[in-house]
Formats: sequence, structure tokens, C-alpha cells
Amino acid sequence: MPKHLPPLNRRQFLATAAVTTAGWLTFGPTGLAGNGDPDVDPDYYLLLADTHIDRNPNRLLRGVNTAEHLEICVNRILELSPRPAAVIINGDAANIRGYLGEYGLLSWILRPLSRAGIPVHITMGNHDDRDPFYSVLAEMKADEPLVEGRHLDILETPNVYLFLLDTLDQVNETPGLLGERQLEWLDRALAQHSDKPVILFGHHFPETGTGRGLQDIDAMYDIALSHKQVKAYFYGHSHRWELLKHEELHLVNQPATGYVFRREQPGAYVHARFRADRVELELDCIDRDHDWHGEKHTLGYR
Repeated sequence: MPKHLPPLNRRQFLATAAVTTAGWLTFGPTGLAGNGDPDVDPDYYLLLADTHIDRNPNRLLRGVNTAEHLEICVNRILELSPRPAAVIINGDAANIRGYLGEYGLLSWILRPLSRAGIPVHITMGNHDDRDPFYSVLAEMKADEPLVEGRHLDILETPNVYLFLLDTLDQVNETPGLLGERQLEWLDRALAQHSDKPVILFGHHFPETGTGRGLQDIDAMYDIALSHKQVKAYFYGHSHRWELLKHEELHLVNQPATGYVFRREQPGAYVHARFRADRVELELDCIDRDHDWHGEKHTLGYR
């Protein structure tokens, strides 16, 4: 098993030095995951969301030190055999409004994954900010963005395409928006990726009249349902673990890795194995004594 680096000494961490962490992380380029490494399962991904890393490494959020939660996740990932093809953090990686110090601490905690050669991909949530994000995590910035002003990617696995969308509308404002240009791009890109199932990822939950979710979800649904290869939408934002459906489309509400809003909900992340005809999910709770820890689901594709 990979050696663990010593846990981060938060008392000595200097957030003002955060920008020096740029370039520490390994980011998988668009292309087939795994690259033939026998120690990597190319169908296997670790899914995190709502890590909410603060500038202050000792800050408690709803009684939780989110930096400690993420460190626990990182150490567990390093112990996995086989290793996952990549880790995806589905939005709200930062806690408040994407400060440099938030991304600096995030990068510092994730550094052992980079050293182990495990790529990390991060989508934008409403508490993220693209410019500071790119200032610290410079390797995350595409030379030629798929949509100008948006942070997008398409990851290819042996069985599926993973579309990482950008639902950030305004920094530190709750609602999300894909926007007309991104929706037009999505429609075109799906037409060009019809040879495998497609799984969509975005931070915001489908809007249901609350004014807090993805405001143009109906337009996204129209596009997704018109392309039969689209099988599911994975999202966070609600800090809730829940499996739903919209017509034939699976909706996977990822749990928060950081803090939760409701006591019954666990801080957790998800093991996902993307097969040709299904996705297999397993919940991994930070507190492994939680009743939901180890919960498994298999979602067959339409």
C-alpha cells in the first residue's frame, strides 16, 4: 500500500503561502482513464462533494472540521487496492467564496493523491470562484476552454463518458445556472459522444421551485432526455444522500464530504463503478459506525 504522508499540522499552516501550492496536483487530461496501469481500475471513481475547505484550518462548521474530514478521505483513498482512476469533487470545494487561502489549504490536503498519481477533478459550486481557483490550481485551467468563462471537462472511461458541467452563476449566491451557451455546447457535445453512455455531473440540485437549485434544469432535462445515451445526473449542493429519478434519468444526490444540514445525514463520499449497462454505488461514511455506511445501490441504465 502507498505510504501515508504525516497528517497536516494545522497550527503551522500559513494560508498566506497558499498560492505556492500551484502545480502540486495531478489532473487527468481528457482521454481514456487508467492508461493501462494494472494497479488502477479504470471503471472506478471516488465521488466527493461539498468539501467546504475554509481558510482557517481549525475552523468548525456546524461542529465539523472539514479539513479533517477531507484528510480522512485522502488517507482512505491511498489505502485502496485497486486504486480509482480519479477523484471528482463535485462543487463547493471552497467554503465561502473561493478565497486563495481556501484553495491553498485544499491543494495542501490533496497533495498525497497527486504524489500517488491519482488525478483529481473539481467542478464549480456556488462557493467557488474560477479566478482564484485557477490562480492556485493552475493546471486545472484549460488552454482552450470548451465554453468561454466556464470550467468544463469530458472524462472518458472504458464504458462511459463523464461530463463535468459548470453550474456556478454568481459567487456566494445560492442558485445555479448552466446558461444558454453551455446548454448549446452540451447539446452539440452529446451528439458527438453517442457511442457510450453519458453521465452528467454538476454541483446544483434540480430546481423544484425553491430558488436555490439549478434554475435552468428544465432545459437541461430536455437536452438530456433527447440524447438516449445520457443515463444519470450526479449533483451535490443539498448536503444530502438521496437517489431519485426524472422520467428515465437517474438523479444521484451526492452526500456532503464536509458538514451536513440534517443530523440523520452522514458526512460521506461515494465509490462509483461505471459499467456498460449500470453504475454501482457504495456509500463510505466518515463515521463508519453510521447506519448508512456501506450502503450499496445498482442503477441500471435506460
